[in-house]
Amino acid sequence: MNRFLKPLGICIGIFLTVLLLTVTVIFFIPRDNTSFSFECFRLRLALSDFLKDVEKDRLDDAFDRVYCVSAEDGTPIPNSDACRKAWIDRVSSLRETDNTYLKDHSDLSVRKENGRFTVSVTLSVIRQGYNDPFYATGSVLTAVYDDGWKILSLSAYDPSLQTDLENALSGRFTAAERSEGET
Repeated sequence: MNRFLKPLGICIGIFLTVLLLTVTVIFFIPRDNTSFSFECFRLRLALSDFLKDVEKDRLDDAFDRVYCVSAEDGTPIPNSDACRKAWIDRVSSLRETDNTYLKDHSDLSVRKENGRFTVSVTLSVIRQGYNDPFYATGSVLTAVYDDGWKILSLSAYDPSLQTDLENALSGRFTAAERSEGET
């Protein structure tokens, strides 16, 4: 009996080693034209966490995943306390004054094609107290890697024609917003 277990154990060990190497090659080596990679997984996880934080009104945590840029010229700016306050005020104000907020998300998809990440998601948005069907066909997220994945913008169709919610969640800040709260 013992002489059969030893070769079986070796075969199982070889199988597990080959399986581990195969998964490592497929999942961890960066490549194009795939949605099954460690890069895609990390981006998907970061964006999912961002959306969950916004849905649950944990805006301070959500802001940590916002990539800040100047609204005037698009240059990156540091995530300052003024930007944090302005972003939280934008999102909170939209919920309080307009009863517009992100209720839920689904179908978060991340794909890398030709060196660029394509991210799409279906959002469930409440606008003025009612379910807004505008987002049901899907939205595109733009993310930037800056010491971790961060969201820059969200748009359902044309990025130049953003809704109030899309503007509120974006990382674009005007000069007035950036200087607010500074002394």
